[in-house]
Amino acid sequence: MLRFIVLAMAVLTPASAADLVYDFEWEVAATVSRLDGGEVKTTDGRLTGTGRLVLRDEGERILSFEWHGDEATGSGLIGPYGPEHVTFPTPSDIGFPPAPPYRGGGRYTFEGERERPTGFTITWVEAFYCRTAPAACDDITAWERSFAGRARRVHSRTERPGEPVALLDVP
Repeated sequence: MLRFIVLAMAVLTPASAADLVYDFEWEVAATVSRLDGGEVKTTDGRLTGTGRLVLRDEGERILSFEWHGDEATGSGLIGPYGPEHVTFPTPSDIGFPPAPPYRGGGRYTFEGERERPTGFTITWVEAFYCRTAPAACDDITAWERSFAGRARRVHSRTERPGEPVALLDVP
C-alpha cells in the first residue's frame, strides 16, 4: 500500500529541485495468442520511442521514474529489489488480456550511484496464460509483453535558497 501511495505522489508531484533528468530510449515487444477456428494464431507487436525521464529519490531506497515522449508515456518504482508497478504502452493490435497479467518482474542496472546514476537500464516483463478453456479467457491462450529502456543523464536540477532553479549539464 505504501508503494502505491508513493507512486501516486510521484506521478502527481511536479519536478522538484532534487530530480534527475535523462534522455530515454525505450522499446516494447508484445505477443498475443488467440484461438481462432480451432487453431492458435499469434500476433506480434513492437513499439519504440524516445523521451525525457525524471528520476526522483523517494527515500528508504525507493526511486520513482516518469517518462514522456511524443510516442507514449510511462512510470514506475524502483524498490530495493528492483522495478515495481511499471506502466508502459502496449501495441494496439495486441491489447490486454481479459484478466490482469501475473505479477511481472524486471531489473534495474545503473552506472554510478544507485540513487543518482549517470545512466541506467530498466527492463520489465509480464504475462498472462489461460489456465482453463480458451473460451473462458476471450479465446486468448497466452499474452506477454516486455519493456526495455535506457536512460542517459542530461542534467540535474539544483536549488539554493532565494535563487531560481538552475539546470546543470552533466558530462
